[in-house]
Amino acid sequence: MSATHAPGIVDVTSGNNTVSFTQGGQLDTVTGFAAARGYDLASGVGTVYAPDFVTELARLAGGGPRPTTPSGEGSFRGG
Repeated sequence: MSATHAPGIVDVTSGNNTVSFTQGGQLDTVTGFAAARGYDLASGVGTVYAPDFVTELARLAGGGPRPTTPSGEGSFRGG
């Protein structure tokens, strides 16, 4: 589904998976990977937007045609 940019897969294009934590009274940081357009090591292919993902998955499994959504609905921009 991600290769075809199917509905329900939201590409994460900013941020990273670096993590900081305290252990033994000392702050440690593990440097992760930066998110980028397409596949990346921070978020893989992205994240799932369930309402669109489930509908598309059902369609691909033979559950009927892809519904159309009104402008602005079913889109996630994060924040």
